[in-house]
Amino acid sequence: MVDIVNYKIKDMDNIKIYKDNYQVCYNLAKELKRLNQRGATVALSGGSSPLLLFNIMKDDFKPSDFDKIKFFWVDERFVEKQSEESNFGNFSRILIDNNVISKKQVFPMYKNLSIDETIRNMESKISDNVQFSNGLPSFDLIILGLGDDGHTASLFPDNLKALDSIDILIKTKHPISKQNRITLTKNVINNSKKIVFLCLGENKAYKIKQVLIEQDITLPASYIKRDETVYWYLDRTAAILI
Repeated sequence: MVDIVNYKIKDMDNIKIYKDNYQVCYNLAKELKRLNQRGATVALSGGSSPLLLFNIMKDDFKPSDFDKIKFFWVDERFVEKQSEESNFGNFSRILIDNNVISKKQVFPMYKNLSIDETIRNMESKISDNVQFSNGLPSFDLIILGLGDDGHTASLFPDNLKALDSIDILIKTKHPISKQNRITLTKNVINNSKKIVFLCLGENKAYKIKQVLIEQDITLPASYIKRDETVYWYLDRTAAILI
């Protein structure tokens, strides 16, 4: 039995709290399976939390549960696809190499061309495969994470001006490592049909409180829209402060 509670915080009633990390990711995989019935475009984030999701997709579901989804990335480290730091690389090792997802379903970004050429190439692929509305791509689902500094995608608190971009993709830098990143912009993220924040663990609790309750405008995640299309998938420990 799934242990789930729906909370209403101000104008938002789409916060789902599950008893553990497995149940969070299992139910997100079920949402992907549901979207697959009619076909969908999905943009994934990196970090450690999606790795559990990918392994659940591999171990607890069938390839046919996801065969009509086109997978993109919300953001990517500008590294070679073989790198252990590559978000696509981690997805590939778990799902493509194990024949769960076909390569033809996947539209990765990685260090092959220059970063500007990579952005132009990916924007072209998005234009060819993702429905547009309001002059911007409109993904069926975007899965976001929440960094310990309040960043989401690769939109960081030291560069809030990047939030104003009218482009589809931009290049950014991690504020500490100075690593180059490519990221969807806030406007594209907010133009998606559905957004899920996937947040696991007690270390996320304070930042979740700052974003959801305090709406701290120094944090990029606070600029993601707050309406009935935005869901938060949390485990109990991540939700302890809300």
